[in-house]
Amino acid sequence: MPPTDTPTPPNNAPQFSVTALPDAVVGQFYQADIGITDADGDVPTVYTSTIGTLPAWLTLNIDPGGVHLFGTVQAGDAPVVYLWVTADDGKGGVTLQPYTINIVNPSGSNQVGSAGTPENAMVGVPYSYSFPVVDPVSGHSLTPTSYIQIPAWLTLADPEHLQGVPSSSDQGPNTVSVQLTDQTTGVAQLWTFTINVLPASTP
Repeated sequence: MPPTDTPTPPNNAPQFSVTALPDAVVGQFYQADIGITDADGDVPTVYTSTIGTLPAWLTLNIDPGGVHLFGTVQAGDAPVVYLWVTADDGKGGVTLQPYTINIVNPSGSNQVGSAGTPENAMVGVPYSYSFPVVDPVSGHSLTPTSYIQIPAWLTLADPEHLQGVPSSSDQGPNTVSVQLTDQTTGVAQLWTFTINVLPASTP
């Protein structure tokens, strides 16, 4: 009787021990570990990538057990670090995991809560929105230092004011992302909000 071939067991892709990273607090030592395991006992090759370059304050080490991050963030550093980690076992098992490190004040605040909800805009009607805002925990003034995303119909009248006239093609939610800097500590925070554009009113 001819021998029966033993079926090859399916390959298992590498797995990550965590899917989220803790916040980094300005002026405090930061450390986080991303463990990587493989059920088949394979030793995966690990790659990392970021938007732009890795911040100067953050050191990243890779070994067979995973990725190790450490460093001390300083006031004025970018408010968010985006990191992607890829583990490849060389047998077709590839796992990609995105991570975000938010930079927060020593008070623990990483939210901008007292800017108020932006008023709705209306098609064909001039619209304006003004800063500054205030950190809800520390009470410190926050001013915009970099606009990451602005709808095409909005322009900067000056660093603290947005203005424009939306058209019918702009109806619906419009996202604005801005980096706000604490004028007391120098800490930068990323804030995203939505301006809803309503249809033109009819007489």
